[in-house]
Amino acid sequence: MGPDPSSLRVLVCAPIGRDGAASAEILVRAGLAATVCPGLDRLVEELEAGAGAAFVAEEALLGHDITGLLAWVDAQPPWSDLPFVLLTSHREQTGVAAWRVDIIQRLRNVTLVERPVQPISLTSTLRAALRSRSRQYDVRGFIAAQEQAAQRLEALVAARTAELNASNAQLREEMAERARSEEQFRLLIQGVTDYAIYMLDPEGRISSWNAGAERIKGYSPAEIIGEHFSRFYTDEDRAAGLPAIGLAAAARDGRFEREGWRVRKDGTRFWANVVIDAIRDPAGNLTGFAKVTRDITERLESQRQLEQAREALFQSQKLEAIGQLTGGVAHDFNNLLMIILSSLELVRKRLPPDPAAALPLLDNAVQAAQRGATLTKRMLAFARRQELTIEAVDIAELVRGMTDLLRRSLGPSIAIETRFPADLPKTLTDANQLETALLNIAVNARDAMPGGGSITIAAHVVSANEPSPGRYVCLSVTDTGDGMDPETLARATEPFFTTKGVGKGTGLGLSMVHGLMEQSHGRMVLASRKGIGTTIELWMPVAAPGAASSPVTDAVTATAADTSPKRLRIMAVDDDGLVLLNTITMLEELGHAAVGATTAEQALDALRREAADLVITDHAMPRTTGAELAGHIAREWPGIPVILATGYAELPAGVGADLPRLGKPFSLEELDAAIRSAMSNAAEADGTGP
Repeated sequence: MGPDPSSLRVLVCAPIGRDGAASAEILVRAGLAATVCPGLDRLVEELEAGAGAAFVAEEALLGHDITGLLAWVDAQPPWSDLPFVLLTSHREQTGVAAWRVDIIQRLRNVTLVERPVQPISLTSTLRAALRSRSRQYDVRGFIAAQEQAAQRLEALVAARTAELNASNAQLREEMAERARSEEQFRLLIQGVTDYAIYMLDPEGRISSWNAGAERIKGYSPAEIIGEHFSRFYTDEDRAAGLPAIGLAAAARDGRFEREGWRVRKDGTRFWANVVIDAIRDPAGNLTGFAKVTRDITERLESQRQLEQAREALFQSQKLEAIGQLTGGVAHDFNNLLMIILSSLELVRKRLPPDPAAALPLLDNAVQAAQRGATLTKRMLAFARRQELTIEAVDIAELVRGMTDLLRRSLGPSIAIETRFPADLPKTLTDANQLETALLNIAVNARDAMPGGGSITIAAHVVSANEPSPGRYVCLSVTDTGDGMDPETLARATEPFFTTKGVGKGTGLGLSMVHGLMEQSHGRMVLASRKGIGTTIELWMPVAAPGAASSPVTDAVTATAADTSPKRLRIMAVDDDGLVLLNTITMLEELGHAAVGATTAEQALDALRREAADLVITDHAMPRTTGAELAGHIAREWPGIPVILATGYAELPAGVGADLPRLGKPFSLEELDAAIRSAMSNAAEADGTGP
């Protein structure tokens, strides 16, 4: 099999038992191509054939000869940095930790996952790795195009240089044979326009000037002949004595060549390749110099663009790794916050009537946990794993609706001005998340104006090719604050980067806005100057004409007014035992009879023994997901409503879209509202509702 230069398959090397086959089956079920490699030799063979990522158990490497694998890694072209996902375990035998650090450094692009690993964690980690690999292929194409352009340019330069060398050889021959034939020499070089070719006397004054010199440097022969050639150098090069150094080297060695900046008549600079040849008479006396200058600015620019493309690749890989880590941490943190918040709420409800000493402590704990929940939402937004309700939004109306909130948040020292055209079209985004993003930006602007100032919120329509060709509504927020220097501006959207003091910011505000724009198929543009202020632009796609705005509702807010549900038998399903225990306790606190199950199979068995009025299930569970469980319930018990409890948008597109959702962590009120809504909707579907 020949190499596939754009393969996105996953190579699985886990030699113990059925680890390799089982992991490959999980990936194939998730829609990924996977190839099992029984050993390192086979892994290297498959890498040579082309791959998007490698999933390797550490026991496949530890104690084995990995010379071939490391040789393949080191031999990758500059654009390539194959992602490795290394499956580790808790064992910490002597030398294992040091070995692990060494292997991570030698494999270069490594993500660690620890046993036991859940299928969804495995697939999401490898999907992220494959996305990174896909972007490497894109950059490879761009780099190849740039290199081809550079090669074509080099070929052209080489051809021109060959012509010049031939001309110079002929020139030297003519000068040797016809030392007094300056007219023939002038005719020979005058027709060359791609190179500046002229003669200097022994002191460096210009004695001849060809058409190429006039085109490149801008001087006519009448303006420049008799002048010293040092006027083409920059001020700093003249101060360093470079013109004299070049003439001395040519006189000593016969030839001097160097690259550097030169100055045209109009003051503009160009990057030049300069050759100075010493001219001597038959007796060996120095009679002057022949000087050739060519403009190679275009080649320099091509090299600069190539370096920028490589830097963009490295930055993309860095941010992808950070986003992958952030999303996984935030998902697990959500479950912990669910346990903490629900436990605190239940404890607070069960305190005696006058718990004067305990209540302030409980309130502090609840506020801290709620701040943690807000932090996870921002982390998930940066990782582009939050669930969005994309709809047609009237930006002007949205800003007008939150003006009072902005004024209260910013204080009287900040003036707010809005500028919106009357015909501004609607845009596609999540209204609730956009309000949060605007509030984040406004608060950052306020903090940059400690002495007061103004904020201008404006919008207009632009046409652009990025992130994809089309029309966008550009919503801008401009402040008159301190602004940012170039170093701060370059890092402003990095997660956890902040210029505020300890305890005054998480460093995730702009990261969250950046993630929202990416997930909404738009982009965020930052512009700032120190001492002038900052402008943040949010580019969002224009909605199709006639698109309707739908109210933002979900399972938490859609309550059945005037309906108090009777005591229900509710099945709670969650593979996390602590979360399940708290969910059951909250249901009982609401007056319902609750039963629990840690797997979808347990839940189905319990329902077959005794039916339930409602099922609340986590989505990310081993073997059978919550969405799949809902499908089983719909087939066997069509009348039982199901609520999906999830911490972020972990559902594949189109899966479970018709199911009500309850966002983790949730409170007693939110749980009660979700139950009321689900039961009301079920009653209406059966024709028994109001």
